Amino acid sequence: MKNVEIKNNWNEITLSDYCRLAAIEGEEHRSSIEKRCKVIEVLSSMTFKEIVNLDQDSFGKLVDKISFIDGQAEAYKEEFFEIDGVKYMKLHNLDKLTVGESISIEQLMVDYATLTNGGVPKLYEILPDILAVIIRQAVKVGDVYEIEPFDADTVPARKEMFLNNLTVPFFSASAKDISTGALKLEKIIQRCLTPEQLQMLRAKK
Repeated sequence: MKNVEIKNNWNEITLSDYCRLAAIEGEEHRSSIEKRCKVIEVLSSMTFKEIVNLDQDSFGKLVDKISFIDGQAEAYKEEFFEIDGVKYMKLHNLDKLTVGESISIEQLMVDYATLTNGGVPKLYEILPDILAVIIRQAVKVGDVYEIEPFDADTVPARKEMFLNNLTVPFFSASAKDISTGALKLEKIIQRCLTPEQLQMLRAKK
């Protein structure tokens, strides 16, 4: 087996990787081996075709290297996350979104429903957009840092930057808050989708 670059801890898993892995988790697979092949494809420099043509010993070594994904990522303990020397921080209280933040998140749901003819998104499909709303540059005000004021026009560029630079430990707690806490997706969906679309959501539970 040639030298293979492969990510082997959560600190190397970007937001883009995470969304791809989440999509794989939700798919049906012919076997657990096929699923592992797809995961290795995301985390390594190999193509799916190259992976399925490995001998069992080489494949087993790669599976061992990615065993960390069966566990939980340890949450990032620092308040800030730096990208290219710029500090970013998250909103501390998702119960107190501004009007602009709420509008942007609700618009994501409306846009998704429009594009998919009434579809209901899975969290990983819109997580990058939501994180670009609730994680923003840290601005020093006196002796403390505060999250910069929200500007909807900056969200698309921040989303693209986060996809390949934001890693799982920093946003994992936010993802949990979004799925189970104050910013729970169902609350947002109830405010902006039609009764028919809401019924579709409940039927999927």
